Amino acid sequence: MRFLAVFNMSVYALTLSIILNILYIGINVFIDFQMEYFQVMYVSVAAIYLVAAIFLLKDEFIKRQIQLMKIAEVQEMVKQEMQEREEKEKLEEEKRLWIMLISLIIIMILLTGIMVLYSKDKQKEEETTLAYTDLIKELSYGNIEKIEMSVGSTSVKVKQKNVEEEKKSIVPNTESFIGLVQEKVAQGN
Repeated sequence: MRFLAVFNMSVYALTLSIILNILYIGINVFIDFQMEYFQVMYVSVAAIYLVAAIFLLKDEFIKRQIQLMKIAEVQEMVKQEMQEREEKEKLEEEKRLWIMLISLIIIMILLTGIMVLYSKDKQKEEETTLAYTDLIKELSYGNIEKIEMSVGSTSVKVKQKNVEEEKKSIVPNTESFIGLVQEKVAQGN
């Protein structure tokens, strides 16, 4: 590129002055015509063209510099946009992680609450349920005040003496249980 610029300056500087020199020599061959300051004019024209060529190259160089500065500005803008996008994506990722963490905490709290409620219900159910073996023992001790049984059902409602709540019990064999209850009633228990 620099060689081309130097060559262009040389061509610009020499072209007109060489043409003028050829014309001057051509005229001197046919006519005896002398110019005193032709050499000064010859060098001046070359110098003027050289200065003009330098200004043209300088102008071209300035235009390229402006283009390079615009390219650098655009690259800087693109770089800033990419950094902003990366920061935005990072914030979005952090936001998603926080949402997932909070959701997980809420789910754990809900599961804990459900487990506590279930255990209370289970405990309450255990308090209102009397095992069959315990029912037989209580019958033999005479601690049963009242027994209710539905037809065709294997569960019975039992009212114990000195206990306010009725309890439920499941009877595996209703015939033998009914026989046991009738026997206890006959004994007066």
